[in-house]
Amino acid sequence: MECTAGNSDGESSAKSRRGGPKIKGVVVLLDGDVVRGNDQVYMPNTIELGWLKKKGQHDKITFSSEMTVEDVRSALHLKFPFLKNKR
Repeated sequence: MECTAGNSDGESSAKSRRGGPKIKGVVVLLDGDVVRGNDQVYMPNTIELGWLKKKGQHDKITFSSEMTVEDVRSALHLKFPFLKNKR
C-alpha cells in the first residue's frame, strides 16, 4: 500500500521513508512454543505470547533496507543470544 500524501518536495511520504530504518517488535518462536497439526503450524494465543515476552523472547530491533542477511542475523543474535547456535 502506498501513501499518496505529498511533502513539500512533491515526493510521497511513503517514498521519502522507504529506505529509512524501522523499529519492529520481534518475537522468537521456538519449536515448543507452537502447535503443529493438520500440516499446519499454529501461533500461540495472546496469553502465551505474553509469557514469551516475559521469558525474553521479545524485543524491538531496528531494521533497514540496506541491511544484509548477516546484518540481520547479527542484530538478532545481539538481542537474542540463545539463537547463536541455531541456523
